[in-house]
Amino acid sequence: MPDSSTKKTTMMSDYIPKLMELYPTISKKDLLRMIKSFQLSFLNLVKKDASIMIRQYSRNDNVNKFTMIFNNLNTYDSLKAYQRWQRQISKKIRIKYKMLNRQWDGYYYFALSDRFFARILA
Repeated sequence: MPDSSTKKTTMMSDYIPKLMELYPTISKKDLLRMIKSFQLSFLNLVKKDASIMIRQYSRNDNVNKFTMIFNNLNTYDSLKAYQRWQRQISKKIRIKYKMLNRQWDGYYYFALSDRFFARILA
């Protein structure tokens, strides 16, 4: 059994140099913001007892490299499994509906170029 003093913990900041090598055009600040956004979304879904499946495919060929499934793994009889499936589907629909339909705050946001804005003011 390894000694606890030799055990190394991997932190989120340990991945930033590797990601910056893979994506040199993205700034460090943006990478951190994307990772934190994913982390918050993931934690919110876990709190809502949603089943999460993460897959990574190879870029060259469409081969599944690995699959991670986060789920409540219990053995049920068939009736309980069906009831849990119904609950999971209703949660999935509710979560997707909330993610897709954001509340409208009564304003429309748009951007104008400086040249077009100067033409409007003239």
